[in-house]
Amino acid sequence: MRQHSLFVPAYGIEVYSHAFFLHLPSIKSIMGSFFTNITRGIIITLQKAFQSPYRSFGISWAREKLLKHDSSITETSFLYKGKYRIHYQDRGAFLLSVREIFTERLYEFKPSVDRPRILDCGGHIGMSALFFLEQYPNCRLTVFEPDATNYQLLQKNSKGWKTENTEVVHAAVWVENGVVEFESNRDMSSAINLATQPLANKVSVPSIRLRDKLNEPVDFLKMDIEGAEYAVLLDCRDQLKNVKNLFVEYHGMLDESDKLTELLSLFTQSGFKYYLTEAGRIHLNVFSNRDRGAYKFDQQLNIFCFRD
Repeated sequence: MRQHSLFVPAYGIEVYSHAFFLHLPSIKSIMGSFFTNITRGIIITLQKAFQSPYRSFGISWAREKLLKHDSSITETSFLYKGKYRIHYQDRGAFLLSVREIFTERLYEFKPSVDRPRILDCGGHIGMSALFFLEQYPNCRLTVFEPDATNYQLLQKNSKGWKTENTEVVHAAVWVENGVVEFESNRDMSSAINLATQPLANKVSVPSIRLRDKLNEPVDFLKMDIEGAEYAVLLDCRDQLKNVKNLFVEYHGMLDESDKLTELLSLFTQSGFKYYLTEAGRIHLNVFSNRDRGAYKFDQQLNIFCFRD
């Protein structure tokens, strides 16, 4: 059969006529798929742009934007699932807690008993306590919170969900029982004054020795104590064997990297395996700029410790 060809000068190619027309349906199909994929991509992008990651908690996209742009520190509240009234002041901290605790589920674990023992060190306003009680309603839960403002909100919030097996304690987790000097910022950054420097917001708060609470099996130990974790964990060295799951939000300095190394070694010696993620990005490029600005720490890491 004789073949006729078509020469396309602009591209310097020659296409045989029967082959060209044979592939026209394929070209139409490809173009159709292309535009379909483009349209689908646009729709997905728009859906993501207007879909709140907090939606599962009942926070709409519009409310999320309002909260993110509201810098006021006055008490307000949110009704969760139509029955849990959550009082809070810091809008940003509230959203962060919702995302980390309820969306990302950082504290979810698989209990091996019907009534897991949970210690919540640094309970803030009670968001983690609510998560624990919702997920593990039979748990024996103790929450420690040293900041007076946070503790008041924690008490107010916990009235709606705590059980007879829930204990809320106004105290800082530390290496001894007594009183410690505390920097009260009325937010998530409140911390024990480890450097013993003059502070504008200095108060004295009760302290409890965490080691004394680890004499029994603990199914989950959550620790977010703003820099005090190094000293407290070392003091608990010989009792960590009783802890099945441990979450630590680590706060550290670049010139104290040996402390992180020591803690990771301690976890391994205690029989844990661990997994690390970044809790907060402080330095965009640590090679060229190590100035941490207003941040108190150079590093914020989530450390998940678990056993087989």
